[in-house]
Amino acid sequence: MLLNQKNPHGGDIYHNDTLFDFSSNVNPWGIHPHVKEAIIKSLDNADKYPDPYCTQLRKKLEEKEGVNREKILCGNGAADLIYSFAMALPGEKPSLIPVPTFCEYETAMKAAGKPFVNEVNGDLKDYEAIFLCTPNNPTGQLIPPEGIEKIAKTGIRILLDVTFLPLTDNPFIYNLPGLLEFYPNIVALKAFTKDHALAGVRLGYCMSSDKEFLNRMAEKSQCWNVSTIAQAAGIAAIECDDEVNAQIRELCAERDRVYTELKKIPNLQVSPSSTNFLLLYSDRNLYYKLKDRKILVRDCSEEKGLGKGYIRITIKTKLENEMLINVLREILS
Repeated sequence: MLLNQKNPHGGDIYHNDTLFDFSSNVNPWGIHPHVKEAIIKSLDNADKYPDPYCTQLRKKLEEKEGVNREKILCGNGAADLIYSFAMALPGEKPSLIPVPTFCEYETAMKAAGKPFVNEVNGDLKDYEAIFLCTPNNPTGQLIPPEGIEKIAKTGIRILLDVTFLPLTDNPFIYNLPGLLEFYPNIVALKAFTKDHALAGVRLGYCMSSDKEFLNRMAEKSQCWNVSTIAQAAGIAAIECDDEVNAQIRELCAERDRVYTELKKIPNLQVSPSSTNFLLLYSDRNLYYKLKDRKILVRDCSEEKGLGKGYIRITIKTKLENEMLINVLREILS
């Protein structure tokens, strides 16, 4: 939990008077009924300690990802594994965190007491690791597969955060099983948070063919970090992938429509995105003007590499999106 710290993330509906939350980038259709049923059923075993090896969940993930379960490590959301990754690094050389990007990378490195920089100065071989988010949060930009391979060939350890990849038009743009097999320096990070809307359940996983490094990551986390409820939810969620993927295809089409409509609004800059959110810029103090209307968006004004005037909005249902578009027209016209 946070204690006497500012919450750097979206989704804080607990401390804001909010009617519409556009700050949290999860599937707007919510948790699948089959997953809800599995969660409820799992409560019968909530009085017992969870399986510390996530045996059945990893078996399901092996089938889903085409990656041997011995190369899969589960955690309490993607953020938990980011911290484990940071702590498992030797820390002999600085790591590279290109900005703007997900703020938890820096927070994890600070917590682990490991050095990092935000700009390349010299050769990538001079760095211990690099944090790559693709599609990037908050810009929505996707790194081309050849770019990933070019970096991987240098031998630098890569945290390849693809948590938003399932929410794109091409969720299989990377051959992850092939990449992981050929480049043991890659640790691919995924989660059930976004596409399956399990943000409050907390379930993520990472994959790597470097089993020694995965073991070091596991040693940096406690053995019951994935609850019985989370494991049951993950197993059920995988069984719903086909239905959720159909929802995501609709979401991508809606993202393109929203992007087109927002581009027509004066005094507003809209960055193209490959995933379910859009980065906007205006000098009209949009974050607080929307907040006054009980609409919560992600304030990106303090993000490294961005600055005052930047906000991020998620793509929700067509009705909700249309409401936001109309409000932005009213504010900016």
